[in-house]
Amino acid sequence: MSRSPSLPDRPTLDLDPDSSPEERLDALREHFHELDRVNAQLEDQLAAVRDHRADLREEVDDLQ
Repeated sequence: MSRSPSLPDRPTLDLDPDSSPEERLDALREHFHELDRVNAQLEDQLAAVRDHRADLREEVDDLQ
């Protein structure tokens, strides 16, 4: 039986309360890009799982 793909680490945002507005904005931008990357990875994994499910359903239909 195949194993499920591992989930990416959940991005975390640690803002220093003493940082300048520019530093906070940079941190938020980096965090957003990390979230976007993880989202894309999860969408790819979901698409692969859906494809696999469709293949399995076809196989079951053929066996019936």
